[in-house]
Amino acid sequence: MARLYGLILLVAILGGVAYGAKYYYDTTQNTIATLQKNNAQLSVAVDTAQKSVDTLTQDIAKMASLNKSLQQDLQKAEAYGDELRSKLSKLNLVVEALKDSKTLE
Repeated sequence: MARLYGLILLVAILGGVAYGAKYYYDTTQNTIATLQKNNAQLSVAVDTAQKSVDTLTQDIAKMASLNKSLQQDLQKAEAYGDELRSKLSKLNLVVEALKDSKTLE
């Protein structure tokens, strides 16, 4: 009788260990599957973020170039405006208009 109880106890212990091993295996496989899914999503997110950074870098370079061009055009326009102000300050328009209007133009 003691042998029978010992055998039942041994089978119960081995069954518990086997069930624990199967449970551990199943939960580990589920965790691995979840981590692989999350890794795929993160990879897509990183790729999208990198493309955004690259696009922004290109846009910044383009904007800097356009800004430089506009700054040069502004300097030319200011120089031309200064030249015109200089010429107009030297002229007495009323006297010039009365003398020779074609030269004034």
